[in-house]
Amino acid sequence: MLIKRIPKKWGKAEYVPFKVDGTTLYAGQGENTVHADLQEIQSDMAQTVYIMQDYSGTLSVGFNSYLPYILLMAEIPPYQMQMVDTGEKNKDGDEQYKPERVPIDIDNIQFTLWPMQVAIESESAAANTTTESATTTTAAETTADTKGE
Repeated sequence: MLIKRIPKKWGKAEYVPFKVDGTTLYAGQGENTVHADLQEIQSDMAQTVYIMQDYSGTLSVGFNSYLPYILLMAEIPPYQMQMVDTGEKNKDGDEQYKPERVPIDIDNIQFTLWPMQVAIESESAAANTTTESATTTTAAETTADTKGE
């Protein structure tokens, strides 16, 4: 696995946490995790997988010009083919071969990481923050009503 980290101009750079389990790429944390099966995406041409982030920190897979931040880019090389013996012979007595796709090699994928601009927050944590803000506002309004303001 080839990993390239783009440095941040100011301050300490934090990158999206990611891992590859088998042929599946996972990026993010908690409920704000996205995944892509690299074996399924690989084709006879080089492919690029983008993990992008919106202004609220939510992650998505795929390039979208409306999303402001690219966090991870995985460059997948084209698949390779090999000839496999079928165990059969043709009418001339020669071995028969058939083309077979070679499984993806994760070590040949280039991962490029950009520094995060917005902290990754799981959706449940964001919901809790919103609920706490609403509760605080309600409590402040109740206090103001009690004081006659």
